[in-house]
Amino acid sequence: MDATPKVLLIDLENCPTQIQQLKVDLDHFLQIVICYAHSQAKIPLSWLNELAEAIQQNKLRVIQMAQGGKNSADFGLAFFAGVLMQEHPVETEFIIVSNDKDLDHVVHLLKAQKRVAQRIGAVNEENAHPFEAGDIVGAHNGTLWDNSRRKLYKHEVSGTD
Repeated sequence: MDATPKVLLIDLENCPTQIQQLKVDLDHFLQIVICYAHSQAKIPLSWLNELAEAIQQNKLRVIQMAQGGKNSADFGLAFFAGVLMQEHPVETEFIIVSNDKDLDHVVHLLKAQKRVAQRIGAVNEENAHPFEAGDIVGAHNGTLWDNSRRKLYKHEVSGTD
């Protein structure tokens, strides 16, 4: 894990494929909160023991909203962002995975409290576009986080990164 503590908040309703990254994410984040209302996301059975251990250690919280409805998972993420802000030191970075730009309000509120926060979109074919540099062709796996984006030349030009 990086030196900077990071928490990850996942909107599973509009980023269901993010669940496929969960095992990798557990190695990189201090804590992960997943909120959903009706998602039917599936995980391999071979993950159960590791995920159960992460839940027992309070490293992973999976929250099904009691009442489904428009934006119910968003409200859950907003609530837990506030809870985690109180539980973790000021240097903790907050990363919200959601394609819902309304969660930018949560990011702005966290930043107003002198926290590092950002919302990133889910990885998909549309934003994993190819790029060329001389003889090399590559692709990234979606939205770049703020720190990486700032290192790119003319980073403000593209809508996805």
